[in-house]
Amino acid sequence: AISNISVKEVTNSVKDFSSNTNNGVLYSGKCLHFDQGNTYIDIDYWKSEAISANTKATFAMWFWCEDPNSDAMMFGSSGNNRFYLGVKDAKLELGWGGSGWQSYGTQTGSVPVILKRWYRAVVVVDGLTCSVYLNGKFAFSKKNEDPFTLDDDGVYIGSEGDIQSNIWYGELADFQIYDKAWTASD
Repeated sequence: AISNISVKEVTNSVKDFSSNTNNGVLYSGKCLHFDQGNTYIDIDYWKSEAISANTKATFAMWFWCEDPNSDAMMFGSSGNNRFYLGVKDAKLELGWGGSGWQSYGTQTGSVPVILKRWYRAVVVVDGLTCSVYLNGKFAFSKKNEDPFTLDDDGVYIGSEGDIQSNIWYGELADFQIYDKAWTASD
């Protein structure tokens, strides 16, 4: 169960010995099941993070969705300034700055997610632009015009953050964070 797993148990340094030098932190070398109960992981990352033109990061994971209509987040930071990847109405959704599924005028959900199928998602933060790749192909991006600061609760795996809502239902595996914006060739 998720409640029996500590952040230390699922955290490992990752060293890339290729010329790409994509070093990072692997938050799970195992597949974790999230049952939409009170199951999420506080990874103590990006608390009150100021997102600006200089911000660079990549979030990568494998996901399996048990219910694509459940409005759930694979990872997220709650608050007025959002950063999350989730599924709403069977479509992949990105919350970025002031936009997300709570503000339907900026909903990006055009990429369908099929029930009980593994996907590889990569979210690249390159300054004020956040891009999503699905199974190695560019899916969509959002750009925030102004810098913003994330909530002081930071990013959680399997939920929107500490408000314990929009909790993931399915599996997440090999969650990775890199302090570098991957390129399409990475």
